[in-house]
Amino acid sequence: MSAKREQPLVLSPSDKLSFRPPFDTVSTSKITLKNPTDKMISYKIKTTAPKRYCVRPNFGFVRPSGEEEIVVMLQPGPTNEKHKFQVQSIIVPMDFADKPKEDQMKDWSNKEYLPSADTKLACVFVELEETTSIVSEDDAGIVTANEQTPEKNELKKEPVKQEFVEKKVEEEKVHQHQQQLPAPEKSPAKAVRTSSTSSSNPRDAEEIKRLRAALEEANNKIRALSSTAPDPSDEENQARQKQIIIYIFIAFMIGFFIGCVL
Repeated sequence: MSAKREQPLVLSPSDKLSFRPPFDTVSTSKITLKNPTDKMISYKIKTTAPKRYCVRPNFGFVRPSGEEEIVVMLQPGPTNEKHKFQVQSIIVPMDFADKPKEDQMKDWSNKEYLPSADTKLACVFVELEETTSIVSEDDAGIVTANEQTPEKNELKKEPVKQEFVEKKVEEEKVHQHQQQLPAPEKSPAKAVRTSSTSSSNPRDAEEIKRLRAALEEANNKIRALSSTAPDPSDEENQARQKQIIIYIFIAFMIGFFIGCVL
């Protein structure tokens, strides 16, 4: 049996692949494969839980002095299981990239390139607890812990509380403003009626009586002029019409003043 080959690729991360919550949706991590040699290297990505992970790409090659990024997506599910990944690699001819994918896969069964080198990565599910530090993921996919910071809930409470206080103060201002509003002024018509009612006295009653008498007199003269037989003279007719108009105007004005007093 041939001895195991040393891994020519440099993996980042090199020993574990970390995933952070939420785990009720897809959680993503990355593996970077670097080829420090001057040879073409082909790789395969395997896992112990193929139904839980989607790996893109899970097969390919890395050119000399090049690198390849692998995206690993964890599907929703339990996190109390132990999963592992295996990165296998073989050194292949320089024309490997020009071959069809079917021929590339056949090279993995060619004894000339075997045995393959492999590196195992353990899967780590990062659990965020209320009293622990918040965990973040850097660009390389390595999960690092920052210094302890306040909980997200505590960070959100203060702005909400401040907003509630500001809203309450605003409501109180509106309420106070409404209480300080002056009483609506009475309309001119109501004011006239009120003043006329309050100022009603014997003197006003006598004035109203006098105006009504004048109005009645004017109406009597209008009826007398209207009932008088028409005179054939045009001048007399015109004079009589003018008198009727004057008495009508006087009657109108008297009626107007009586209405204002009432």
